[in-house]
Parts: sequence; C-alpha cells; structure tokens
Amino acid sequence: SSLLQALAQLIPSTGTLQLDGQDARALTPQQRAVQLAYLGQGDQAAWPLCVEDFVGLGRIPHRQGWLSGGGDADSRAVAAALQLTRLEEL
Repeated sequence: SSLLQALAQLIPSTGTLQLDGQDARALTPQQRAVQLAYLGQGDQAAWPLCVEDFVGLGRIPHRQGWLSGGGDADSRAVAAALQLTRLEEL
C-alpha cells in the first residue's frame, strides 16, 4: 500500500517511481488519475453508495468532461472490474 500511496503522490517518496514506464512524478493529475485509482482499506464514502456506483467513481477521469455522465464504456468497465474482483453480488 505504501508503493500505491507514493505513486498516487499521497505520501512523500524518494528514488524513481514509474507507472506504466513513465516517471510517475511527471504525470499530470489527470494522467495519473486515468492510470491509478487508490482507496485505502480504512477509507469510507462520505455518503451511502452501492458498490457499482463506488467503483464507477474511478471512471470519472476517463470521461470527456469531469461532470459528464457515464456511458456504455463506463458501464462495461465497471462490470468488468466487478467481475474481475468477484464483487458482482455486492
């Protein structure tokens, strides 16, 4: 989890950090958000959300505009993530 926190620039770090072969520190926040989403084990949503909606929050950086609604690509990506992690029932 420390490596993920360092890649997300949530904690200070030294040395080289690469994300998909790129210097993680050189990425813009938008680029980093597309490549990496981080949710700590103890983190909780500030309001009630179903698992599908919570996972869907990770799709926001992939959209054309931050406030645009999710489309078919988002729905497919969320469904694939839930299936990959075996969380469909939640």
